[in-house]
Amino acid sequence: MLTMEKCIEIRHPVNEVFDYIANPENMGEWVAFMSNVRPASEHGMDCILKVLGKKIEFSWKTTQSRKNEVIVWRSRGDSSVFMENKLEFSESKGIVRIKWTMSYRSNR
Repeated sequence: MLTMEKCIEIRHPVNEVFDYIANPENMGEWVAFMSNVRPASEHGMDCILKVLGKKIEFSWKTTQSRKNEVIVWRSRGDSSVFMENKLEFSESKGIVRIKWTMSYRSNR
């Protein structure tokens, strides 16, 4: 399994940052490898991913969400890859810090 981690700092109120990131319709604006993002159900979304030069139709499910603290999306269905994105939020002195951990594994 491949795991990558990135930290992002944003000078903005944590509740507004969390709400923006948690909204599937905004994903294509801040995640470069995602496009055509659309809600699939109350707790899911469908999109097209660009991974290793290939376009993959993909479905996600929100598996954990605590307002202004953490959100986790995990691939669902019989996809050829397993992916999980975990975003952990913290705020100090008006700066929101997001720790983004992405895990990827081929199911082939």
